[in-house]
Amino acid sequence: MPAREILGVRHLRLILSALIIVSLANKKLPAQWLETNGPYGATVSALAVDGQVVFAGTYNGLYITSDNGISWTKPDSGIAATVSISTFAVDSDIVFAGTYNEGVFRSTNDGITWIQTNQGLTDLRIMSLATIGNNVLAGTNQGIFVSSNEGSNWTHVDSMGGNLNYVVSFATKGTKVFASAYGGIYVSADSGANWVRVSDSPDPETWWPPSLCISGRNLIAGTARGIYMSTSGGTSWTHITSGVPDTVSHIFAVGEGRVYATWYSHVYCSEDSGRAWTPTNGGVPNLPYVFSFAAAGDRLFAGTYSGVYTSTDNGLSWNNASAGFPNATSFTFATSGTTIFSGSYGGVYLSSDGGSNWVPSSSDINDPEVDALTFLGNALYAGTYTGVYASSNYGASWNPASNGLPWPAQISCLATIEGNIVAGSSGGIYVSTDSGKSWVDATPTAKYLEVSSFALNGNLVLAATNYGLYFSRNHGLEWSLVQGSPPISTLCVSGTTIFAADDYGVIVSTDQGRNWEPGNTGLPAAVPNAFAAVGGYVFLGTLGGIYISSDNGATWTSVNSGVSSVGTVTSLAIFDGYLFAGTSQGVLRRPVSEMVSDFPFPSDLKLEQNYPNPFNPSTTIQYNLPNQAQVSLKLYDVLGRLVATLIDEHQTAGIHYVHFNCKGLPSGVYFYRLQAGTFTKTKKLTVLK
Repeated sequence: MPAREILGVRHLRLILSALIIVSLANKKLPAQWLETNGPYGATVSALAVDGQVVFAGTYNGLYITSDNGISWTKPDSGIAATVSISTFAVDSDIVFAGTYNEGVFRSTNDGITWIQTNQGLTDLRIMSLATIGNNVLAGTNQGIFVSSNEGSNWTHVDSMGGNLNYVVSFATKGTKVFASAYGGIYVSADSGANWVRVSDSPDPETWWPPSLCISGRNLIAGTARGIYMSTSGGTSWTHITSGVPDTVSHIFAVGEGRVYATWYSHVYCSEDSGRAWTPTNGGVPNLPYVFSFAAAGDRLFAGTYSGVYTSTDNGLSWNNASAGFPNATSFTFATSGTTIFSGSYGGVYLSSDGGSNWVPSSSDINDPEVDALTFLGNALYAGTYTGVYASSNYGASWNPASNGLPWPAQISCLATIEGNIVAGSSGGIYVSTDSGKSWVDATPTAKYLEVSSFALNGNLVLAATNYGLYFSRNHGLEWSLVQGSPPISTLCVSGTTIFAADDYGVIVSTDQGRNWEPGNTGLPAAVPNAFAAVGGYVFLGTLGGIYISSDNGATWTSVNSGVSSVGTVTSLAIFDGYLFAGTSQGVLRRPVSEMVSDFPFPSDLKLEQNYPNPFNPSTTIQYNLPNQAQVSLKLYDVLGRLVATLIDEHQTAGIHYVHFNCKGLPSGVYFYRLQAGTFTKTKKLTVLK
């Protein structure tokens, strides 16, 4: 398990998204938030198979498929749509679902309906489930609970005098069941009624209890230091090193003699009950981080950070099978031209149609979670737990850009200013002056400095840290603490006002951070996570929704209408006339004009000269629309032949930018023509190679 997450309890990184105001509509539309179509792929914490039905548990609900993952649906009733699922157990036609804080649910009709079965459970955080004989076992932080009547009633087993606790895994065979707990490995020979401690953890140097499975006569344990095997019922262990790394996240028995183990995004298989292992994918990671595993016939299912993947060739290749799944949490946004990028569980996604469709664009990033994004010119940079990655082709391919960064870098935020890239992490601040080729440590003298957000204020870079507000006057190379500023977690600048979040909510400063006042009127008692500012208005995303202030934070008004549950808002960005909100349920969007009715719009339709000009390889074309219109922007050569159609769509009123790359075009003079309604304007540009 990565150090930054412990099985379902995730510290939200509070990321300030890059904000680019592209256009703002002035036509009133029905007031509502719209779910964008992705990015797909919620974290799948548990998987189970019952006949032809596969069950997938996420931190945001339970999903079912009966067509091998082609489509997924939620249950009809009996279980909350947003319940966090931790584990499953199957006994004949009965399926049990354990949750992180609501106990156990049971279904007898393939998951269509569920009932809660918590009578006698005094700990509702279920870490593991198993069925053996007529008993159902539930592992919790307080120990093991046993039910002999299909979960209707539970009894706490305390045969170890309170020392059997934090039970994370079971493995069963016949009437014997093994349990992996904080105090070691335990065994019961009577279906869980009584327990005996048989050994320490196979790897005593790691505190997290291992995952267990039984294959043949072997008891196998996956630990943070590799795979261990016992042929003596857990009394002694042998470290297995053939074909597997020194760290294993989870281990699963599938079929006679076959066992799968996962480490990060790698999958390994053993055909001899755990003695020897081989990578199923040639050692090249092609899955996000794998949490859970299941098999249905010849089809394998892997639950990951970004949905469910399936394999029909014993794990040699994998395909995403998350249609109908909840959308991935988006932690950050970046925009360029007509494209918006989202960093999320599962990597980077991009949309070129305002969020109607999202496309994965991070196949070369060896980290399942992207917490920060920023542009420097045409290059896109992604910050992850392991480091920084750079793409010069809008996410089509990526290269590591972490030379000089510590490992793990734990990047939480990125910013660019005057050619420099500034990276904030849980260990300090780092700066690159050469487009990410190398980094220098620019961390102030404060020990254990944790940086969660950046904001730009003119030529200043501001940093939100656990020590307070820091600022840099030389593009991130040197930093000073604003004396008296409190610890803060996210930042935004609107005019001369700085907005931030501390432990008590929103705070506001009008004197560069020297003095702060609370700004929570109209807000619920919910943690502020993200800001976005436009034209004197400030938007705020919280654990409970989205709010707007038009008076520098003196008061706030909810703008959550049109959606039943916004969920936890982790990032905000204004793009193409919409406010985009990254939430625990995917990306939402809403026209800014519904919430900001008096924002100034261009009074005249105007086509600007491209800049730079001449250029190679890219340039930007700006045009202003006083009203919404059908717009086309086309490029012609000197003979009047159409070279490229840059824009052909209906657009809202506002200021629009188009970024054009001349790759594939020879040097020479070209003409770009804008048509909007009856308006037509042509200008000349020059490609110089």
